[in-house]
Amino acid sequence: MSFVNIRITRIAVSLAIGLITIGLNADTTQLVGQPFPQSLIKKPATSDLTNTEGKIVLYDFWASWCPPCKASFPVMQRLIEEFGSQGFTVIAVNEDEKTSKMNRFLKRQRISFPIVHDDNHELIKMLKVTTMPTAFLVDREGTIHSVHQGFHGASSETEYRNQIKSLLAKP
Repeated sequence: MSFVNIRITRIAVSLAIGLITIGLNADTTQLVGQPFPQSLIKKPATSDLTNTEGKIVLYDFWASWCPPCKASFPVMQRLIEEFGSQGFTVIAVNEDEKTSKMNRFLKRQRISFPIVHDDNHELIKMLKVTTMPTAFLVDREGTIHSVHQGFHGASSETEYRNQIKSLLAKP
C-alpha cells in the first residue's frame, strides 16, 4: 500500500469516526423537551439527595479520570452558591466503574451538592451519553431544557449561568 493510500484511508477513518460521534451526540441533544428520568436516580453516595420537585436541576455526568469533569466541579459549586437559595441545585452522576476512584477524587473537592453513583450505567445508557462530562439542565417541571456536552471553562460557566437565570425568571 502506498503512502497516499494509507493517508486516504486514515482520512476516511477519521471522517467516519467524526460522523459517528456527531450522530451519537445528536441522540443526546434530541432529548431536549423530554422529561428527565428522575426516578432512576438512586441513593446518593454523598450527602442527602435534595427534593428536586419545583427546582431547576443541573444533572452532571462525570468520571474521575476526565480532566474537563474535574475542572467543572468548582464551577458547579459556584453556581450552587449563587443560585441555590433561588431554587437551583446540582446532582452530579458519577460513571466510574469503582466507587473507590470516585471517593478518592471527592476527598479533594469542596462541594455541597449530592453525588450519585450510576453503578450499572443505567442512566448513561438511557440518555445516550457519549461525552464526559455531559450535563442536562432540567426546568422546574422536570423537562430537559438543554444538554451540555463537554466542559469549556469560562464559556461553559457563562452559558450555564445565563440559562439558569433565564429558567429562574420563569414562574
